[in-house]
Amino acid sequence: PETGLRPLRPAPDVLTTEKPLTEQPMFWALWLLPLAALVGEFLWARYDRHVHVNADQIRASRALKRARKALSQARRSSADAGSAAAKILMGYITDKVHQPVTGMTRSALARTLEARGVAPELVQRVDACLVRTEASRFSPDRDDQNKALLDMTERVIKDLEKEFVA
Repeated sequence: PETGLRPLRPAPDVLTTEKPLTEQPMFWALWLLPLAALVGEFLWARYDRHVHVNADQIRASRALKRARKALSQARRSSADAGSAAAKILMGYITDKVHQPVTGMTRSALARTLEARGVAPELVQRVDACLVRTEASRFSPDRDDQNKALLDMTERVIKDLEKEFVA
């Protein structure tokens, strides 16, 4: 007779495996899942910290792309080109100088640009562009004037980009 513990009945075939649990890939995958989550959380926190610390630089680096996209939308739109051009130019400058410029007087804006190293000739062109956007807002709409104003705004933004990069 056998001595010791004997099962009351045999284990079902579903519960019997050919390999031990530690030799099955799913076992190790489930063990590595918390480690992967921990590494993912660390990387996400690092990225989030980078975005918050460098928000001004990130916004400045994306300013030209955002301005071009807005200009393209303004060209397709039948809305007021003067308002759109002023908003685009002021938004671009705000992103580049890391300070809100909407609401500044034109002379304060000129001083801000000059303090950032923008050439005086280009500062005058920015001022002239802003004057044209204001004049355009209160004159009858004409498609050729709208196109010329948006083209002028685009050229000023391109030249400002060269100044800010240099």
